[in-house]
Amino acid sequence: MKKLCMILPLALILCFMVGCQDKEAMAELEAMKAQADVEEQNIELIKSWIINVWNQRNLALIDTICSPKCDIHYRGQHSVMDPEGLKSMVSRWHQAYSDYANEIEDIFAAGDKVVARFTIRGTQDGPWHELPPSGKKIEVTEIMISRVENGKIVEMWAEEDVLTRRQQLGYTVAPPQPPREKK
Repeated sequence: MKKLCMILPLALILCFMVGCQDKEAMAELEAMKAQADVEEQNIELIKSWIINVWNQRNLALIDTICSPKCDIHYRGQHSVMDPEGLKSMVSRWHQAYSDYANEIEDIFAAGDKVVARFTIRGTQDGPWHELPPSGKKIEVTEIMISRVENGKIVEMWAEEDVLTRRQQLGYTVAPPQPPREKK
């Protein structure tokens, strides 16, 4: 009986410890599931930006998926754009490439960031900056990292293969020429 009296409290302590560990493990699993749910929502938001805004030209959606002040980092330049500025930017691309379309190749999320790699295709049938309409097709890769806060895009970093795009439009790249000697 003495042994039973000693074993019983030890068994109760062991059960309590195991029960606490299960609660901690369950809380940790719940937190991981909640984070995975947020990351999946963020992925869907970026898919909507790429597919619905850019491919389907649903510019009104920008008001609901982008923050009022969105930090844009593109090819080494930085600007802060409101939804109207973003609509103007997207419209300029569509004026230059009337059949502009993106195809998502890879997309994943970690925390508040979403990384997307996609292929841009289109025919340059309108002017683009200093480039006159060429009628030529482009197919280039872009990688975009977006930061999402409270269900809205607040920041985007994008790098596009500009050299390939310009080469596809007929531009050439020449090596720098050595300086001419003075006579």
